[in-house]
Amino acid sequence: MLLGGVDQQNPTEWEHMLNVNVKGLLNGVHAVTKG
Repeated sequence: MLLGGVDQQNPTEWEHMLNVNVKGLLNGVHAVTKG
């Protein structure tokens, strides 16, 4: 979880957070709605 100012965060941590939260959600929706 990222805490503190945006300018103080590691870009790798941002990428990991997005991969888990955004891509995880999209992959879950895709798996459920896949015909």
